[in-house]
This record gives sequence, structure tokens and C-alpha cells, in this order.
Amino acid sequence: MSAQYSQTTEKLDNLPLVLVVGGAGFLGANLCQALLSKNIRVYCLDNFLTGKKDNLKLLFNNKAFTFTETDINKAPFPENLKPDYIFHLAGVEEYINGVDVSLETLLVNSLGTKNVLDLTQKTGAKLLIVSSLSVYEGVMGSLSLAHDFGLSQKEMQKYTHHEAKRFSEAIATEYFKKYNLDIRVARIRDIFGPQMPLEEGSPLNKFFKESQTGDKITVEGDGLDILYPTYIDDAVEGLEKAMFAPQTQGKIYSLVSPVAVTVLNFAYALQKATPNKLKIEFVPAADSFKFPKKFLEIKKTQEDLNWNPKVSL
Repeated sequence: MSAQYSQTTEKLDNLPLVLVVGGAGFLGANLCQALLSKNIRVYCLDNFLTGKKDNLKLLFNNKAFTFTETDINKAPFPENLKPDYIFHLAGVEEYINGVDVSLETLLVNSLGTKNVLDLTQKTGAKLLIVSSLSVYEGVMGSLSLAHDFGLSQKEMQKYTHHEAKRFSEAIATEYFKKYNLDIRVARIRDIFGPQMPLEEGSPLNKFFKESQTGDKITVEGDGLDILYPTYIDDAVEGLEKAMFAPQTQGKIYSLVSPVAVTVLNFAYALQKATPNKLKIEFVPAADSFKFPKKFLEIKKTQEDLNWNPKVSL
């Protein structure tokens, strides 16, 4: 049963209504707050699998904010919900340390995305699907269902997410072509900032957590994997521009900082920034797969949206 925490009033009915699916996560909550500051009504949905109610605590007293706890894979959307815009952020996290959400990730990016697309078709809303730069990476084709996406549990969770995001983009593409829906996709990665969830499994989150809880930073392998540290406010601004800027229908944007950094250089930067001078320890790579570096078209995104990240690492 869904739990309703706030309700808009009649005085707000003339304001545009934005539905944020997966709005209790780190990125979603910041997006909700930014939209509310622009005199927009926000209807937020989340099932709290990875999102947190605490992320929304400052929003519940805002009369323009409505929250419903629900699982978009199972429960239908409220019958009278007719958003003007939809941000689909559910299933953004790659994986959560200690929690296996592989099945839920596949479902919310397949069945959940289909339900969002059906709502988009029904209401005529503009839709933005948040995907990941990790769609460039993928593993499949083993001879065992137990290890179809990787040899370890960590790899299974990581590459299941990548496969899920690829399918989410694929089904959105088919709806776009068949029904001419107003859809665009934004790919993100390596978002950081205040209140970021340190339990997520990306190198950025892991390093920040280690810097707070221990005396060393562990670098896997040679540390030459590439990161695109993107500040949360810049990412939110990019999502808003991808949605509200003219002529974005049918396009895919890479909302990442153009300033790439290796995992090792990030570790050195964090080492310098910490008072206790954390030690850097190299450990064997946990990931058995190594993908060739991909050329990412970030300049086109910056030009189309007039978007330039303002906060550097």
C-alpha cells in the first residue's frame, strides 16, 4: 500500500507538474529540491530500496511537493496523475555494497521503464530517462546462469546494472520510433557532493568512505580506469536543461564533466586533501574484465544544452 506524505493544494494547480520516479535517491532528491525552487509542483515516487526518506526531509513541508511510496514495477500510477514532465531516475545506482539488488535493477529498468513509457504515452508528458555511461561496458555469454554477467558477485551486480540500462534505452528507443513520444536520455556517471551515499560501490564513493573511516585508500589493479567526477549541482542543472531546453526530443546526452581523471590520480588528490595523509595501498583488481577506452562525445552535449560544469574536482 502506498504511503502519502504530502498533498498539493488547489492554489498550485496552475503550476506545471513534474513526476520524479526514484526521487528519494541522492540525485533524485537534489533534483526535486531544484525543481521546487523554480515554482514547479513535484510529485515524487520511490520504494526506498536504495533511496532514503531522510533525503526528502526538507521537502515534506512544501505544499508543492507530493510523495508516494510505491514500487513502479508492481503498482499502477495513481489514476489522476497527469504530469507535464517525467524524470525517470529509478535504478540509477550501479550496486550497493552488501546488498544484492540485481533482480530489482533489471525489473525497474525493464518493466518499470515500460510502465513509465505507457504513462508518457497516456498523458503526452515529456520524458527524460536517466541512464549511465556504463552502457559502453557489458559482459555476457558465459555457459552458466550463475555467472552470466561476471565471475564474482560484485561483477554480477555491476554488469547486471549496465545490461539493465542498455535495455531501458532500447525500449525507450522503440517507443520513441513507434509512438513518436517526447523522450530524451541523459547518461551520467561519478556524481559526487554533500550527502552522497558512501555505501554505493563506485570508486568515488569507496574512496570517500575509506578517507573517513580508515587510514588508507585501496586502489584496485593499476588504477588507470577513468573517472568523470561530476558535482551534484552541475548534474542536476544538466538534467533540467536536457528536459526543458527546446529541440531535445530523441537525443542522448552525456552529462559528465569533460575533465577525466584516473582512479590513481583521484586517490592522490584525495590523499593530499586529507589532514592525516592517507596511505595508498594497491590490491589485485577484483574485476576480471578490462574494456577498451571509449571516446565520449561530451562537447555536443555542452553545445546543445549550453551546459558547462562549474565545480571542479
